[in-house]
Amino acid sequence: MKRPFLAWAWMVVGMFVPGLHGAHAAVVFTAAQTITSINEVSTEGTTVFAANIGSTANPTVNGVAFSGIIPSGSTLTLPGGYGTISASSPAHNIEHNAGAFTSGNNPYAALDSQYKSLLQSSMWYVNTTGNKTFTFNLQNLVVTRTYFVQLWVNDPRNTGIVRFTTLQGINSVTLNHNSNGAVGSPGEFTTATFTANATTMSFTATGGGNGQPQFNAFQLRDITPLPEPGTALMFGFGTALLFYIRRRRL
Repeated sequence: MKRPFLAWAWMVVGMFVPGLHGAHAAVVFTAAQTITSINEVSTEGTTVFAANIGSTANPTVNGVAFSGIIPSGSTLTLPGGYGTISASSPAHNIEHNAGAFTSGNNPYAALDSQYKSLLQSSMWYVNTTGNKTFTFNLQNLVVTRTYFVQLWVNDPRNTGIVRFTTLQGINSVTLNHNSNGAVGSPGEFTTATFTANATTMSFTATGGGNGQPQFNAFQLRDITPLPEPGTALMFGFGTALLFYIRRRRL
């Protein structure tokens, strides 16, 4: 899956100028893409966590094992101690359902069964007046590591047709809960890439249509490039030289 030039540029700058990006700036989202097949579930790098939101089911999709998680009060705790998603504006309890976001109509019905297991559960903001905001607070990141985010929104029912969720980082992207405005039409997903310049990172999601942001699944992957063989060799040589000098001084 290709990433935009802007994402790569900001990652490179962030590696050499820690703190430049601030809380939101390092997250660059790609354009929304319609959910079509399990092949779009990224396997790049290694899994940090993969969350099946709003359910206790643990489907494996395209080789990625997703852990079922459900919210408590106004907070959803992400797997492995990697942070939270909170109903922040206004503060309110998060709603969830393990199997409501499905349809017997194609093209959704023709999706892989494990993919549908992942997409049919969701969490959302309660239906109160005005647009609401979720805040994603990623924690326990490793500084200088490069991370890949993938988020899904899905509602193939008729109630999903007019609903959308807008994510905000450096840029913003709007995900339609129902991509083609018809019963049986799957939702959309986006990806983002950032290089951690702190152990925490945050971005927001605001609802539109009925004002309710929604998420069905979320994964975070570590895609830090491996060092070139020559770089690794020089690092090893430098370490050995320092050890030798230290021994000579003893």
